Amino acid sequence: MITKDEFTSALTNPDYFSKGLVYTIIEGKDTCTQETYKSYVEFISALPELVESKTSFKIQGFETFNKEVYNKCHSLSVLWNKPVDCHAYWSYQNKGSFKLHMDPCEVAIFVCSGTKIVTLDNNDVTLKENDHVFIKSNTMHKAFHETDCLSLSFGTFDYDANIITDTGLKI
Repeated sequence: MITKDEFTSALTNPDYFSKGLVYTIIEGKDTCTQETYKSYVEFISALPELVESKTSFKIQGFETFNKEVYNKCHSLSVLWNKPVDCHAYWSYQNKGSFKLHMDPCEVAIFVCSGTKIVTLDNNDVTLKENDHVFIKSNTMHKAFHETDCLSLSFGTFDYDANIITDTGLKI
């Protein structure tokens, strides 16, 4: 669905940075690059050191990156009957992403390149290029990368109308 070069282009794109969509993942914690770097120029200057130290990266808002990703979000939205977003991940060999955790939503992980081991409720699932796994909401899971790995994570969220609170204001 995406290539490493496309991920790199998005990672170094000033629009993704300025919208707060680029994250580093260090020791299982994701941090928005805008919280760490005061400007896009500062982030780009730090990028070679982040790559040298084999920092993992997440880019949110990938659901409209290309037609194939957009179509996958749409088909999953029909399947799950909820809107679906997409995050892109790059991680290096022998690195984990997040510590064991659960998401309150359905998730589908798709591997674009490399090999990732996803642990689901103490069972390991090995994913290679073009493989995917569905993770039910509130299922404990984590990932470890056997090789450098590029993957997409598709997750559901609620429609805005379902989460807006009535303030009583009438117009």
